[in-house]
Amino acid sequence: MLKVAGLVMSVFIFSITNAQNNPQGKLKVYIDCRVDCDFSFFKSEITIVDFVLDRVSADAYVLLTGQRVGGGGMQYEMNFYGQNKYNTYTDTLFFDVIANSRHAETRETIFQYLKRCLYSLNANNPVAYNVNRMMKTATQST
Repeated sequence: MLKVAGLVMSVFIFSITNAQNNPQGKLKVYIDCRVDCDFSFFKSEITIVDFVLDRVSADAYVLLTGQRVGGGGMQYEMNFYGQNKYNTYTDTLFFDVIANSRHAETRETIFQYLKRCLYSLNANNPVAYNVNRMMKTATQST
């Protein structure tokens, strides 16, 4: 009887702890960045997901790598691997940053591609209903 009570209490405590770590059912994302990434910027600007430190507990594993190209710029490869209930999701994006780009420009480019895939992956999550994404281009004045 004491073992059953201990087991029930353990499950209860685990449930509370898990709910506190992810209170709104947000997508958990682990980023493995093999290039210069500004994690603080990503975390402050992307609030519809929870960034986690444990790859195994994440719903999405993002691997970002890069290599120098002929003109001195960088070619990046961003791989998205769904895990847990998202295990059928995979996506790969390639993008380039020209030589002599400022750090802020490179960071913004990486950020835009990261957002693009996180929107797609997060589409069926209830948290996504609170996200407003503009779907129109900027108009030019003539």
